[in-house]
Amino acid sequence: MNDRSIAASLHDADFALSTGASAGIGAATAKLFASADCNLVLVARRADKLEETKKACEAAGKSIQVEVHTVDASKVSDLSAFVDKLKGRKIDILSASTPTGHRADRAVNNAGGVRGTEAVGDIDPDDVDIMFSLNVTGLIHLTQLVVKHFFKPQDSGHVINLGSVAGREAYQNGSICATPSCRAD
Repeated sequence: MNDRSIAASLHDADFALSTGASAGIGAATAKLFASADCNLVLVARRADKLEETKKACEAAGKSIQVEVHTVDASKVSDLSAFVDKLKGRKIDILSASTPTGHRADRAVNNAGGVRGTEAVGDIDPDDVDIMFSLNVTGLIHLTQLVVKHFFKPQDSGHVINLGSVAGREAYQNGSICATPSCRAD
C-alpha cells in the first residue's frame, strides 16, 4: 500500500477497529484515524494506556465515538468474547449505519509483543508459544471473526495487517522475534 492509498484509506473510513492501540504504532494509527474523523474501537491489553489513547483520539477528532476494550489478542477465547460483545449489542459502533450510510470499514491488526530474547537454545518454550499466539494466531483469529461477522454481512471492509521490522532485519537474541514478525509482510 503506497502513501496515497494509506491516506485515502484513512479519509474514506467511518469506523475502524485497531488492536495494539495502547502504545506505539497502534496508538499512532488510532490517532491518525481519529484526525480523519473516524469512529474507533480500540483494543489492547493495558487498560490504563488504552484510556490515554482514547483521550488523545477524542482530542484529535471532531465529535467522534471512541470505545476501548481490554482484550488479550493472544487468547482466542478473549477475541471471540470481544467480537460477541460487539455483535450482540443493538446499537453497535461497528455495524450500525452512519449518517452517510457507511458501516465498519477498517480493521487494523497491530497487536504484538516481544518475548524470548535469550540466545537460541535458551528460549523458554512458553515464550515461543506466547509470541506465536499473539503475533500469528491472534491476528488470524481476529481477522476471521471481523470478516465473518462485520465485513461479509455488509459486503465491504478492509483488513490492515502491520508487522514488525524484525521479520526482515535480524538482531542479536531476536531469533524467535523474527519468525512471527514475518506474518504480516
